[in-house]
Amino acid sequence: MMKEKVMFRELSACKKMGSATTIIIDKKDILTLNQMEFVEFFIGEDIIKAKPSNGEIGSKVLELLQEGAALNTTGTVYKSRSTSILEISGSPTENAILSWAMSHLGIIIAEEKKKVEIKHVGNFDPEKNGSGVLLVRRNNVKVGHHWKGDAEVILAMCSNYSVRNGEIRDVDEDARKQLKEIIRSVAVKSLCCIAFACKEVEDSGQASDELEAAGFTLLGLVGLKDRCRIEIRTAVESCKKALESCKNAGVKVILVTGDDVRTARATAIECGVFSCDQEDVESDAIVEGVQFSNYSREQRMERIGKILVMGSSSPSDKLEMIRCLKEEGHVVAVTGGGTNDALALKEADIELSMGLRGTEVAKESSDIVILDDNFISVVTMLSWGRCIHNNIQKLIQFQLTMNVAALVINLISACSSGVLSVSAFQILWEKVVIDTLGLLAVISHDQPTKDLMRKPPVWWSKRPINESIFNNILIQVFYQAVTLSALQFNVGKSILGLAINIHTCFQYLSHLPSFQYIYCEAACGEEEHVYVDTQEQAFHSGCACCHSCSRSDSGVIEQGDSQH
Repeated sequence: MMKEKVMFRELSACKKMGSATTIIIDKKDILTLNQMEFVEFFIGEDIIKAKPSNGEIGSKVLELLQEGAALNTTGTVYKSRSTSILEISGSPTENAILSWAMSHLGIIIAEEKKKVEIKHVGNFDPEKNGSGVLLVRRNNVKVGHHWKGDAEVILAMCSNYSVRNGEIRDVDEDARKQLKEIIRSVAVKSLCCIAFACKEVEDSGQASDELEAAGFTLLGLVGLKDRCRIEIRTAVESCKKALESCKNAGVKVILVTGDDVRTARATAIECGVFSCDQEDVESDAIVEGVQFSNYSREQRMERIGKILVMGSSSPSDKLEMIRCLKEEGHVVAVTGGGTNDALALKEADIELSMGLRGTEVAKESSDIVILDDNFISVVTMLSWGRCIHNNIQKLIQFQLTMNVAALVINLISACSSGVLSVSAFQILWEKVVIDTLGLLAVISHDQPTKDLMRKPPVWWSKRPINESIFNNILIQVFYQAVTLSALQFNVGKSILGLAINIHTCFQYLSHLPSFQYIYCEAACGEEEHVYVDTQEQAFHSGCACCHSCSRSDSGVIEQGDSQH
């Protein structure tokens, strides 16, 4: 499994994975490349082309944008010793914003820092979904308060907004509606919309996140794209085929993310998780985290089977979804990479953490580590889990068929001839050699196939011996017992013309189940159960019986050879 980029911290988790009915995935952990890039830029209601020319943006607005992008960040820009190329370190979002600011706004980080004195740089605030910075300009006694974060949250904090020429306008009802429509248009393209805002405040010695979150001026909106992996759609479709081919069972993929619900919907459509043609985000398949948490217990259980996308969700929303799915009888696999995912991973039946970007807390809480953070590895592991269950069934069928048939044959031999057909040494030989070869025939060549993903999941609580396997065992035991009895009571000599040494014949027949099973496994290895054609089994078993009996006596007549 290490070759498949999967590491098992708990070996039993591989078999569990074959029983998964629902996989809850996070966009940033496994679906996308986690490499943000700039796509769109708006000032007010106007879209600004990729690299604005001189004079296209008002000087005051451009200065504030440069200040906010360069200083309100946790990323750093440095020059490598080996090359003269500037390198950026930080989160994917910070990297994309700094890269855009340097290439399109023309900022120089070192120069911007010389112009101001930074009073406080705030960390990301999950409640306000953004971060702020307090700074004092060299030629100004007032403190500049910059804020950057989720566009809808920032817009709610703003009472004014800037337009392209630098004019400041009030955010009235019509302007707010227009700006919300721009944010929505960015979100439906599966872009992350980041807003920049600022205001001037008195120096009170407070941190940026302690100041009143109101009275800001909206400077601009930036759309960033975290592109989906190329192979994701194929991987998701492989999981959905199990659902399409079976009416009542299959594997459902649910996208749970903290992004805006419209962005989550667009990402789900792009990746193939969600294919609904409705534009309404309030449809049954899409829900917001806050909306889900406000449901009553009955409403959650009623809708949980229909939800495919949950946007704007918190770790507690994800945890509650897992509990509802398990209560409905689903076997839930969950992917997670952050520290906040630890509780959700512990609650899930199958825990999958990220190997590249996952935290140590998430890895310690998981049974399986996805080394390449790729959803295709999850699908590969799903097929391996089903293959292992299939091989376990074959192994049980092999052992029971061989041992039960041998027991019946030896019992008939002892009752009819008064002596056992095999000695203790022969029994030991059969166990050591024949069992080993039989096991290798069962498990050595079986690899996961595409057909496994077209079948429903196998519940881990289900008995490995189903009705089909039980029938196969009975058919084999009955057929071989009848064949032996017929040969014993001179049917072989009168009909087939064989000179039979009963004792030697029984020795051959006692080993027949092993070779019969190996033959059927080689011939029908791709079937769910190896014994698929009773007539074919009977023909080959009969040939083996006749051949063994004909070789049991040195005085075999030519008629026996011809009949064989």
